[in-house]
Amino acid sequence: MVSHPGPTYTQFTQIFAREGSQPLVGALVTVVPIGLAPQPTDTEQSRLLSLVVEYLSALLHPIRVQLLWSQDLGPRNMKYMLMPNRQSGLSLNVFSVVDLLQRRFGAASTTDTFGERRFTVALSPYPFQRVPQQGPQPTSVVHLAELLKLVQAQGPTSASANALQRWCATIGNHCLMTVVGLRTECTWFHCRLNPYEVAKAAPFCWHLCPVCLRKLSLVLGMTGKTELLLKRYSLLANSYKHLQASRAAQWVADRVAEATGEAISGHTQQSHGGCVDNGGSKASVEVLIQRLVRSNGRDVTYGELLDVRNWIVNCLLFFFHGVLCVLSPCVASFRWTH
Repeated sequence: MVSHPGPTYTQFTQIFAREGSQPLVGALVTVVPIGLAPQPTDTEQSRLLSLVVEYLSALLHPIRVQLLWSQDLGPRNMKYMLMPNRQSGLSLNVFSVVDLLQRRFGAASTTDTFGERRFTVALSPYPFQRVPQQGPQPTSVVHLAELLKLVQAQGPTSASANALQRWCATIGNHCLMTVVGLRTECTWFHCRLNPYEVAKAAPFCWHLCPVCLRKLSLVLGMTGKTELLLKRYSLLANSYKHLQASRAAQWVADRVAEATGEAISGHTQQSHGGCVDNGGSKASVEVLIQRLVRSNGRDVTYGELLDVRNWIVNCLLFFFHGVLCVLSPCVASFRWTH
């Protein structure tokens, strides 16, 4: 097991402020395939890469994600960047690729002339000669096993669906570390960023825990912006559906429906008696308020729930204030008489 707990949200904010970091508002992530050539949009390669970009766009929302190609990293030039390896046959010289990406896309600095934060992530079908640097960095490379084999297939298969989910999980964690600055050291809840010692004992989790989600919101500039969080979850639900990760898609769709009272298109809200089943906690305050303030068979939105909750709190405060006003003279007279 891990020897020390991961940083709390308070510790993370202190580190974030100490380093003078700024939220990644308006940042851009460029995905560059290595060892591949552009193909028509109706090919299996284009379908797989578009799903990867769609997933990263949802995971890192509101950061923009784009797919670009480089002839310098195409199949013809791969022989200059591959080296023999006894175990895997061929391995990629990561440092040569990073140097080329920095010169090609101008990513030697994380900020361009317009003040836009830019990151470049290269997708490699070859393993690495040496393990690249860990932590936040503007240019990085991630290895995707069986990439060349599956992009050359004639159509989608069960093997390609499983591999695509593994790719997205790998690229997602890679971007959370290199772009956002999170690390696989979360020890608080079941999370996709649990250390290997913890993660190997449980099935893979697609989602971030509440602690890591707050850290992500801080870095991406979503703190206090409910509409951005809901938009991110809506995009994730659609992406999981396209990746055939049905359980993850349903979980995200239920969270959006619970917060907004509206189901995402293409997803059925898991409910019991007309109320969201949130892990068996049907008697939560939100569900009880929903039962009280429904009108015309319509689920109330999250903003309406907050209005009703505030109204109930104000009524309780007014009631207790009145009780104190009535009892204060009685308590005072009791003291004088005794």
